[in-house]
Amino acid sequence: MQGSAPSSSLTPAQARGWPERILSPWLDRVAMAPESLELLTAAHEGAEVVHTLRAKRLVDPVYLLHTLRRAGLPRPTWLHDHPLQRGSTSQEALLENVRSEQSSLLFLRRPRTLGTRGPYSERHVEGLVALQRDRERPIRLLPVTLQWHRKPVGLRRSLIDAVFGDLEQPGAFRELLGFLWRYGDARFHVGAPVDLKEVVDKEPHLADRVLAKKVRWTILHHLAREEQLRTGPIHRSAARTREAVRKDPQVRRLVASLAQTRDREELEAETDRHLQKIAADMNVTWLRIFDVFIEFLWNRIYDGIQVDPEGLALVRRAARRGPVVVVPSHKSHVDYLVLSQVFFKNDLIPPHIAAGENLDFWPIGSVFRRGGAFFLRRSFRGDKLYATVFAAYVRRLLKEGHAVEFFIEGGRSRTGRVLLPKMGMLTMCARPVLEGSIPDVSFIPVSIGYEKVIEAGAYAKELAGGQKKKEDMTALVSSAKVLRSRYGRVYVDFDEPLSLKEMAAERGVDIPVEDDVRVGKPLINYLGHRIVYGINRVTRVTPTSLAAMVLLASERKGMGEDELSAKTARALDFLGGVGARRSAALQTDDYLDAVKEALGRLARDRLVITKTAPGGTLVYQLDESGRIALDYYKNNILHFFVPAAIVAAAVLTAGRGAVASEASVKRWALRISQILKNEISFRVDSTFEDNYEEAKSFLQSRGTITREAEGWRATEAGEEEARELAGLLASFFDTYRLMGETLELLENGAVKERKVLEAALAEARRQALDGRLARAESASQPVIRQALSLYLGEQAIRRGESGDLLLGEPGRREQLLQEIRTLLDAQPA
Repeated sequence: MQGSAPSSSLTPAQARGWPERILSPWLDRVAMAPESLELLTAAHEGAEVVHTLRAKRLVDPVYLLHTLRRAGLPRPTWLHDHPLQRGSTSQEALLENVRSEQSSLLFLRRPRTLGTRGPYSERHVEGLVALQRDRERPIRLLPVTLQWHRKPVGLRRSLIDAVFGDLEQPGAFRELLGFLWRYGDARFHVGAPVDLKEVVDKEPHLADRVLAKKVRWTILHHLAREEQLRTGPIHRSAARTREAVRKDPQVRRLVASLAQTRDREELEAETDRHLQKIAADMNVTWLRIFDVFIEFLWNRIYDGIQVDPEGLALVRRAARRGPVVVVPSHKSHVDYLVLSQVFFKNDLIPPHIAAGENLDFWPIGSVFRRGGAFFLRRSFRGDKLYATVFAAYVRRLLKEGHAVEFFIEGGRSRTGRVLLPKMGMLTMCARPVLEGSIPDVSFIPVSIGYEKVIEAGAYAKELAGGQKKKEDMTALVSSAKVLRSRYGRVYVDFDEPLSLKEMAAERGVDIPVEDDVRVGKPLINYLGHRIVYGINRVTRVTPTSLAAMVLLASERKGMGEDELSAKTARALDFLGGVGARRSAALQTDDYLDAVKEALGRLARDRLVITKTAPGGTLVYQLDESGRIALDYYKNNILHFFVPAAIVAAAVLTAGRGAVASEASVKRWALRISQILKNEISFRVDSTFEDNYEEAKSFLQSRGTITREAEGWRATEAGEEEARELAGLLASFFDTYRLMGETLELLENGAVKERKVLEAALAEARRQALDGRLARAESASQPVIRQALSLYLGEQAIRRGESGDLLLGEPGRREQLLQEIRTLLDAQPA
């Protein structure tokens, strides 16, 4: 129960005092997350609250009183060393206030201005610890702060800092002026309370002074880390960072080794040139400029960004623990802008982004550097010094606490699927932890999805055999065609952060890792595939991807509105069963309208043909020339269907219209998984048997397949779904068949890889025209390349000493080709 305020505390006018009246127009504009209000409310339940600030402030207590008054919560009646306090600010006055069951407010440090020094709150916290030992009712120290700036604190203090205080611990004048100037950026944060009763009960034998020191350090560390989430770590100039990288032990060792055969000064100069080309120089002012530009861009061509709020909270939680590496999918050049915008808008400092060296051209390269981009070559091969310097730079960023972002797929996905992981950047980010130089790094898989990608037309041409066009983001987003178009919504979804330290412990790996080949590399490989799985898991299903999936899964070339409605409902039910996230438009009863709207956009792009049948029914038909472009959007969500599709294909292949034995179904499911391993990133935190049983049980629960005494078969009601699911994989098998037939070229001797790929693509075009290739999307350059990889991996072909292709194990090509033909024979045409 709240007691009455001591007479020496706040004046009666404090119900809405003059500072609050004067500042209320600015205070009302301060952002506060809903969880902060929840923490404020929960902290007051059954305890005395001491609101605890990092350093003495003038405005923060006024905002706190303002917030508590509006929330109907008890306000502090003792304010440490503040003009609103009427009476003593001694330790004894604080303790008396707590004994009276009143809330209080305590500063942990003085302002860092001229003439301020000496102890400040140490004795106050020590007194609270001692008081807690003598009472049952808990005392909770609640960390709070009003963050009104976004500029990182520098290493050097200026004259202004010395006189008026720095940004961490400003004097009253600088704080008030800064708040009034930047109140639009201000954000109020409430941290998790430190319960002194729990602290005392946990370590009852420690002295009050020791416990008080630990409590102060915990709160100061939390508030400092919270401040860094939006300002970044201590700011070091680009020159200082480059100097730190030059002094990196691994760089020094390599330079010393190379200096045995090369001039040392030349090596030092080369190291510096590399760093000049690599290093970012993030600047808050430029981030604000970026924010204005990107806001204009989104409003011009997109209908907004839909951000996963729960996932963003996970990112913030992980960032409080230590450095994070953000790993998004890569479908568009616009990806470079999306996460920076999302972070900046949500009070997080944007990550340093690993960008391709092709984007480092004047003047854009300099602009991107100030936005946090650092640049890397496509390949490090043949330049050990560059590779070592780049790895040292990434290690330095993580050591200093910066967030890092890179695209694990390497380049943009032209197929719409998340590509298999490339391990280069991942290894550089993981190695410091495995070496023991950084305690931990959290990797955060992120899915960036689009209703429609800007590059869709270019991708379709490339997939169909056109030359890859060199393009950059600035040319892309500034073209008149792009600026006149609308591309729907952008979706940003976060998977659970992956602590590398925890992952290593779960897999029995001791850090530091001594055997990199047998232990380190397998762990990094596992992490890479787990990240890709995480990206896939949180990918948002959009009306466009759903519409493309429904049309391409059909065995016919078109469908009427009634059939569209039934199949869309069935697909959504399936996606709900596998836990797929859906866009907001697909979570309402009007989801079919959203799908029809998406089909309308596809029709305007001439990817779908709409016709009115007799009776006025609208019919949606597939345009063969648009199938590859539609396949891109289907592939955005294909991974949700793949496990069930594999089982459905196995049942149909093993049974051939009859009942298939359990052993045969499982054998074919395993074989299909092996054949598709270069196309699909399967779940790595469970076994094939687990994934197989889960998918089989899911199809059984849907009534798609059923178990009989002799084995498995598709049900009469579920046969259509089984065939449609299996049909989702048939385009891959068609390409693999075509490649197997093309490899007959090798019977006459070695052939260059380029010639084989050109021959396969030409044959795909011929078969698409004469009808032997049932699905035009099978004539896709990336899938043709992966088909070649399949035959290489299965030893059906091999590379000669010159790199040319030769036949492999005798009869292996024919055997693999026959397996693929068997799979195709069981699929819908």
